[in-house]
Amino acid sequence: MLTWEKSRELDQAMTNLAFVNSLYVLLLNRQPDEAGMQIHLEQIKNGVSRLTLIEGVLNSAEYQLRAKPDEEYVRDLYRVILQRDPDEGGLRLWLELVGQEGRASAFRKFCDTQEATLRYLSSDSYLDERGECGLAQVVFRSDCAVVRLDSREATAPIRITSQNWQAAAEFFRAAGFTSTANQLQRVFAGA
Repeated sequence: MLTWEKSRELDQAMTNLAFVNSLYVLLLNRQPDEAGMQIHLEQIKNGVSRLTLIEGVLNSAEYQLRAKPDEEYVRDLYRVILQRDPDEGGLRLWLELVGQEGRASAFRKFCDTQEATLRYLSSDSYLDERGECGLAQVVFRSDCAVVRLDSREATAPIRITSQNWQAAAEFFRAAGFTSTANQLQRVFAGA
């Protein structure tokens, strides 16, 4: 019998499959090989964020060998992160930033934009013993993580930094938000 939880898992697996496929098609102009697909899907399963996977492909030898000019790099950021083509003003702005600060800095700042943040919210949910659903939404920024916990207990955003991540991870793990706790550990401890 297909339960709600199993249905959600299948839906997420198909979404992850489509995401990894789009990385290869949009950035490398090819379909993913079986080994690459499995590696990326396993990374997602283990809590690696989609933005981290995007950054990995952008920094890969295969992408670097394409020697794309800065304008094409910026267009790639729009296509793969925002899933749209850039507007002229945005394209000029990001081209200028890439020229001034380099691609790595521009990538981090691009990921911190409101549009990218909203697109790549990480979420985790659980059903408590009363059958009520709680939800944690995590936004990983370049210098911190911001968590909005939506439950009966709290709705305010929580800013998590390298100084308080361990206490936050313990809190989320105890509350049943295991995926969120694991993501915090991976991001802040590199584990």
